[in-house]
Amino acid sequence: MGDNLASPPRPRRKGRVMANDHLRKYVQYIHNTGQSLLPIEAFDDDWEPVGPTVRRDLVAAGLIIETYGHVALHDKGIALL
Repeated sequence: MGDNLASPPRPRRKGRVMANDHLRKYVQYIHNTGQSLLPIEAFDDDWEPVGPTVRRDLVAAGLIIETYGHVALHDKGIALL
């Protein structure tokens, strides 16, 4: 057949980038608490009923770490601010 006239691929955002955009407000919240280690219970309670789910998403995205019953921003989370 003739020339390939297919349109160029559209730029797409990667799923993890959109996820990071969605999770940015939670990262900002942790940052705004001013605590280097925020108790997990406080985070979960403040974001009830989605707190535990959001926290797992933040950990999975590498934005926060959990240590000794607390959450803290990871370097990737700090870079998102």
